[in-house]
Amino acid sequence: MSIIYNENMDISDWDNKEIVNVLLAHKKISQKKLIEMLSKERNEDLPQSTFANQLWRNSLRLSEFQQICDVLGYKIILEPKS
Repeated sequence: MSIIYNENMDISDWDNKEIVNVLLAHKKISQKKLIEMLSKERNEDLPQSTFANQLWRNSLRLSEFQQICDVLGYKIILEPKS
């Protein structure tokens, strides 16, 4: 696992599942609640099995990851390596 700087995390070597699990833990919400939030945001049903498989296979698209961050109240910042 990478280093946490204040409230910023270096997630360069993490997979989808690790990132989403940390975000959920920080927000103290379940994966089920996240799926409900995403379904509402998208105005379509998101099956839990589909979401779980995307995490397991590390196959979230960037747009999906951006939406997860948005509904959880996070933003994505890229910065040059030091």
